[in-house]
Amino acid sequence: MSDTMQIPTGERGVVRLFALDLPPDAVAKAAAEEDAATVRGALGAETLDPAYVEVFDARDVAEIGLAAYLVQGAGIPEAALAEDRGRLDALTGPLVVVTSGAFGGHAQTIAPRAPLRWIGTWAEDLPPVHFEALPDASAHGAVHGAAPGAVQPVQLTDAAPPEEEGAAGPATTPAQRRLAFAIVAAIAVVGIALALLVMSLHG
Repeated sequence: MSDTMQIPTGERGVVRLFALDLPPDAVAKAAAEEDAATVRGALGAETLDPAYVEVFDARDVAEIGLAAYLVQGAGIPEAALAEDRGRLDALTGPLVVVTSGAFGGHAQTIAPRAPLRWIGTWAEDLPPVHFEALPDASAHGAVHGAAPGAVQPVQLTDAAPPEEEGAAGPATTPAQRRLAFAIVAAIAVVGIALALLVMSLHG
């Protein structure tokens, strides 16, 4: 019986590689399945999104090597694969790559079994989420209902800033400002084109 693997709630950035011990015709069927039933059954997964499951033959990436493929295609840091590079590049036959998105953020326990053979698990090189502190409450007045010295909330860098008292309207996001600029620029170009057209007709 295969060892079980715990998939935590909200897992992200994890890549699992398996060998797929099936004859060519069965591998082709598994690769063509829209619901990834073969892989889901062999994993013992409750849910599995096929959009995050890749079935391919090692020879398809032999030109660059499997390790390089996982670095370039799956975003695994080269350093994380340093010790496994020789073993990975020596693999032959059908392979299955399953990334965290396949589990849809749902916690579950999987128990890989034949025809799957677990090869390895690595973490993608994900950038850290950057948080930016909101302006100090003393700069814009006290926060309603907040106790003195209370910890202020934080917001994501790209989130829209809160409305300030006395402002003419709601604050805009960077995307909204870029859209507004593009519209103004387009109107200006059309105006110039019309002016040139009128001048040419009266010239």
